Amino acid sequence: MFVRRLAQPMIASLLIAQSWEALRHPQPHVDASREKVDRVTTAAGIGPVSPRQLTTIVRAHAGLTLALGIRVALGRTPRTSATLLALATVPVVSLYMPENAEEAKDPDISGPFLQRLTALGGLVMIAGDRGGKPSLGWRVGKAKDHMKDSIVERRDALRGDA
Repeated sequence: MFVRRLAQPMIASLLIAQSWEALRHPQPHVDASREKVDRVTTAAGIGPVSPRQLTTIVRAHAGLTLALGIRVALGRTPRTSATLLALATVPVVSLYMPENAEEAKDPDISGPFLQRLTALGGLVMIAGDRGGKPSLGWRVGKAKDHMKDSIVERRDALRGDA
């Protein structure tokens, strides 16, 4: 329990800091995402996104990420918040993913990617963390076993009475 309460804010802190920075200064994030966003929108048949639209998208995403990151850090519905935050983080991770082996060796390119990938992994762990409680599948299986044992005991008791 203590480790969970300590780890959740630590995992969320990277995304909170990056989101706050993107809200305050969106232009570097807009510039970093411009090429890949244009590639995706063109492939989807939408066409290029205007600089103003992309800035709005970056700020909206940063606001969402900031709100969800704070919820994870504070432990407010951490599984749901971490799931939503992980889903919101996937596009950002893909934006920073190195495109070739040369880029993967460059720490200026691979560093931000690995930071975001690590945060995504932590969020997936938080999303799946049941807080020590067994899963629904385990509880159903245990109930079935208990019911089966109860039926066998009753059958044996009835046979003994007959």
